[in-house]
Amino acid sequence: MGTVDFEAGRRGPFTLPPEPAMVDREKVLAVLRRRFPGASDSQTAAAANAIVGLDEEWQAVESTDLVELLERLRSGHEFRLLERMPR
Repeated sequence: MGTVDFEAGRRGPFTLPPEPAMVDREKVLAVLRRRFPGASDSQTAAAANAIVGLDEEWQAVESTDLVELLERLRSGHEFRLLERMPR
């Protein structure tokens, strides 16, 4: 069996594990809704946030009105903006 010399940066036959893949929150929500049909939206949202690593204080923004969102931003709201990566 080979070895990995981390100090020298050399690799033997073993390789380091790849970076963890980003989990798609919308796919997680879809699975949770199918698995737990009686759960409320807030329950599935909290579970999805926990799975993908978002704090409980974050929620999906339902509004698509950019003026409203800009007003909320100016009044101190904090947003995380996500964009789907091209395939």
